Amino acid sequence: MKIIIAGFWILLILSSNVSAQTSYDSAYFYKNLKEYDQSIEHANFYLNRPSVSAREKLDMYFLLGLNFAKKRQPRLSIRNYLLSIESYEDDLCNAKSHFNIAVIYKNFHLYDEAISHYNEAIRLIDNDEAKKGKYLASRSIAYKHNKQYDLAIKDVLQAEQIAFKDIENRKKLLFKAYSYHGLIKKDMQEFDLALKYFQYANDLNLNINDHINIGKTYQLSGNIEKAIFHYEKALASKQNTDQQFKTYQNLGELYQSINKIDESISYLKKGELLYPKLRYPEAEDIDLFNALARQYKAKKDDQASILYFEKTVDLLKEIESKKQELLEQYEKEKISSTEKEFYQTLEQERKTRNLQTIGIAGAVVALLITGISIHLLKRRTSKTKKFKKEVAIIRKRVGNIYNPSDNFKS
Repeated sequence: MKIIIAGFWILLILSSNVSAQTSYDSAYFYKNLKEYDQSIEHANFYLNRPSVSAREKLDMYFLLGLNFAKKRQPRLSIRNYLLSIESYEDDLCNAKSHFNIAVIYKNFHLYDEAISHYNEAIRLIDNDEAKKGKYLASRSIAYKHNKQYDLAIKDVLQAEQIAFKDIENRKKLLFKAYSYHGLIKKDMQEFDLALKYFQYANDLNLNINDHINIGKTYQLSGNIEKAIFHYEKALASKQNTDQQFKTYQNLGELYQSINKIDESISYLKKGELLYPKLRYPEAEDIDLFNALARQYKAKKDDQASILYFEKTVDLLKEIESKKQELLEQYEKEKISSTEKEFYQTLEQERKTRNLQTIGIAGAVVALLITGISIHLLKRRTSKTKKFKKEVAIIRKRVGNIYNPSDNFKS
């Protein structure tokens, strides 16, 4: 009977481990299939096990952060990235979490918060040049938005230098660095230099186009024909959803600026269809709906104009609400970090005090041992002298007594 019970428990443990491993693998499997809810369910199931190692927690929380980011739930994404960082000290993985948090903050225009996480990510991967180049390039955009152009250019130049040394990732990193350098120069209204860097990026032939940025630069400098040419070229090439949306929005605003209302509305409406698929909608993206409101007003279609104006306001409120949530998250994170530092300081002070106490105790023990040794030595010396005196007295009384050492006297 005992053998049967033991066998039952062994089977139960084995089945539990198999189930846990299945959940671990399934969490990644569903994430790769873009089935984010299923991935989250399996990751949470795995984390709820009674015995999960710190390293496994790091992996699962990081995966949850990725999933919530894909579901456009930035607050939950940041929370899980932070839990991943707290679970286990691994510089490379923790750097990835800090980088992803920085990107979320940057997308919501919280640039100071983003920079603080970029700084931590770069500190953690200081020896990994490829990652460092990518992180520096991305941080340069946060500095750009903060109008800290000197720091932005310093970062992007360093990223370019790293790219030239990194043979394996050179093209990809150079493309990013040149594109970002162009964006910084465009923001500084140095359009000729901006176009030069955008062209450098295009010359790398990575099947990634930078015609949107070139088109926008020509548009800002007043060269409408060249701007339209590059926007159309961008649409004809391979683009992701965010790039397509931006191209349609830019074309709509461009045609609006030259009073071609129907063409403007046509492009803006195409962009509207893509808005729900954007990874992280920004306030600038909502300008598309405001532009539609203005264009319909110009066509004297007041009903449509009001509809788009109200939609603009609602979407802005939604983004501001998420932004506020993230600010609150950042404040909690700072408090948590401060508390952690406080308790770490207390723990360090406690260890220092313990070491000092041990040192003092050791010194006291050493002194006691030394004192006792001296005392015993004195006692033994005293006894020896007393014994010699007694022997001398006896010799005087009874004459010479046999002494073994006498045999060795010369």
